[in-house]
Amino acid sequence: ADNRLDDAIAAFSEARRLAPAFIEARWNLALALLASGRFDEGWRHYDARLELPQLGALPQRPPSPPWDGVPRAGETLLLVAEQGLGDAIQFARLAPLVAARGAHVVLQAPAPLAQLFRSLEGVHEVVPVGAPLPAFDAWLPLLSLPGALGLDAGSIPARVPYLAADAARRADIRAQLPLRSDALRAGLAWS
Repeated sequence: ADNRLDDAIAAFSEARRLAPAFIEARWNLALALLASGRFDEGWRHYDARLELPQLGALPQRPPSPPWDGVPRAGETLLLVAEQGLGDAIQFARLAPLVAARGAHVVLQAPAPLAQLFRSLEGVHEVVPVGAPLPAFDAWLPLLSLPGALGLDAGSIPARVPYLAADAARRADIRAQLPLRSDALRAGLAWS
């Protein structure tokens, strides 16, 4: 099927010209630009999601200024997970890029993912949503990292695995599974 991305970009751009406060048009423009590979423009509009109640529900909006993407050695950066668990898992892989640039990275994560996110390379601290936050210099929603880092299709990290389950928990689960070598084992998750 033809997505007609150029037509969509033109239509959303015109909608923004006619109604600059129409956030849904800006959000859809961001998605169309990203889908067409125009990452620089797409990431610039991607934060429109934060103005949409159905997408922009951050656990809290810290009073410190948002991070501008400029790495400063020794700066403590709070990354705030948003939206669903899958998005948090997908975008958490970018946290090590910030740490590699010299930032002290604190990741605020949904409680069910906090232990898993502690395995991320370069992340200094993981704080479950609702727990007290340590001091930090700047913050950024996790899904805003690609734009702040200037990522495109060729620079999005694809090193896998980037997360690892706790060895003790793996051993506990392994002990609960039958040891029949001929049995098919399948994992299933749903919501």
